[in-house]
Amino acid sequence: MFTAGAESLIKQAREIQDEDLQKFYIRVSKLLHGKDFGNETVDCLQRLYLIVSATKYSRELPEDVLQMLQDLLCSPKTTEQFQALSCAILRESIPCDIRNLSSEEANSKTMSHVAEVTLAHVSNFKTVYAT
Repeated sequence: MFTAGAESLIKQAREIQDEDLQKFYIRVSKLLHGKDFGNETVDCLQRLYLIVSATKYSRELPEDVLQMLQDLLCSPKTTEQFQALSCAILRESIPCDIRNLSSEEANSKTMSHVAEVTLAHVSNFKTVYAT
């Protein structure tokens, strides 16, 4: 199944305390505001994905982080790696205003990621509100 290291990371993600999580959100926000995305940004986005996907309860991301992830996802200037990470995080986080997921300059890869997030949220909506 998972290696001991992977299980340890998942356990840490599930058990992260609110205070530590808020500090981490601030760190992610600062990195995304910097616009100079490097290895630290990749690492933080991967950790954020692990945190939002490791529990059965959806994590509510701060509004500014959600907006920056949506902007990152929709920008045709964003690299494929950052679009994929943003897409994965947005798929797992609720709520995400899918009405804001658009781009006038979108290319096919960008639109593919936007469609993926949109379909995930429509699917979640149907599951939650099914009678």
